[in-house]
Amino acid sequence: MLFTGNCLGCVDEHKEGDCYTRDCVIKSGIRFCGGYKNFPCDKILTEPHTTVLDKDWLRWKKNSSINR
Repeated sequence: MLFTGNCLGCVDEHKEGDCYTRDCVIKSGIRFCGGYKNFPCDKILTEPHTTVLDKDWLRWKKNSSINR
């Protein structure tokens, strides 16, 4: 996956415990949340305080991935 956005990445921008998404990225062994095959996961969409990303955009992303 080629990353072309402005995200500096959770790994570099936050520390452990700051963000569920960042900790999940590290645990999964990937560099960016968008590199995760099932991004966005249901937990990010339903649980509070799991990401700094816009929940409306995440729902759109999930729906557009399903419809491909």
